[in-house]
Amino acid sequence: MRLVDVVLFLHIAVVLIAFGISSVLHTSEWSIASATSVAEIRTLRGTPQRLEPMFPLLIVTLFGLGAWLLHLDSQDFHWSDGWVITSVAALVVLLLAGGTLLDPRSKRLSHLLDADPNGPLTQPAFDALTDRVGWTVSHSSTGLALAIVFIMVVKPTGVVSLAVTIVATTIGTTIGLLGRQRATRQLAIQTT
Repeated sequence: MRLVDVVLFLHIAVVLIAFGISSVLHTSEWSIASATSVAEIRTLRGTPQRLEPMFPLLIVTLFGLGAWLLHLDSQDFHWSDGWVITSVAALVVLLLAGGTLLDPRSKRLSHLLDADPNGPLTQPAFDALTDRVGWTVSHSSTGLALAIVFIMVVKPTGVVSLAVTIVATTIGTTIGLLGRQRATRQLAIQTT
């Protein structure tokens, strides 16, 4: 058993945990569109509220394990490789997007839901649940994370790595916009 294999396993395990959490968050987002009351939405948001704060730790852990892998395999891979630079930049984007765009929106939504009575949604809570930035950034982040996994496996040139991140982020953004449209229609029906 080699140390590099153990570190690679840990790296992959953290990726699997992150995608598992992401799946729970997206399922919650999409399920909320069918909710009929604030109480039901609060229930659907319960687990995501506890899981969201784990993302910064997971991202930093992924970076640390990736750096360790580069150190252990420094004969073949280098910090100057295009796929490494793109992956590190993408992790920074994920960290910044989560901290500056998603976290404040999530806290605002939680505050609004806590302040709402258990009946139908108020307009501010409806607006927070159908926030365009929240929907697009959460889904584009998942697309970007999938791009990083592809880049880690294939190790393409920097230009190809950048193209992959752009395409995957665009697909994620599109899925987020479609989800937001659906949620807006469904929640509007529930609140009228």
